[in-house]
Amino acid sequence: MTRKRTAASTGRQLTDLMIAAPEVVAIRTSRMAAMSGPTCRRDQREMARMVMEKGAAAQESWLGVAAEIALANQKMFAATVGAFWVGPFPATGAGAPAALALRLGEISQDAFYGAMAAAISPLRKRAMANVRRLRKP
Repeated sequence: MTRKRTAASTGRQLTDLMIAAPEVVAIRTSRMAAMSGPTCRRDQREMARMVMEKGAAAQESWLGVAAEIALANQKMFAATVGAFWVGPFPATGAGAPAALALRLGEISQDAFYGAMAAAISPLRKRAMANVRRLRKP
């Protein structure tokens, strides 16, 4: 069984990201503005790290979203086939289409929250780590 995702947990992650990202931008911008002459090695490493980190976080987010969508497609296919074919005989009854629609809705909702969490999680993780690291003098 997969973990249950809720709007509240995804919302908390998004809120953390919305708070941490501007702080990271402010700290890095103030450090860039303070550089008047040649940059030291620490600043050069920080700027290079910033660029590499953004690319890695974006890649991890996209891969996570793609994985969640692929998983949802597999679940929807299995639910559809299972609703209309059970064993050697096709499923019958007036409730079969309604039950299928309900199940597909549940899968879609879980996939939405899973994709959102997969997109936000790497960004949040890096932003929170950057805040902790950049706060140090």
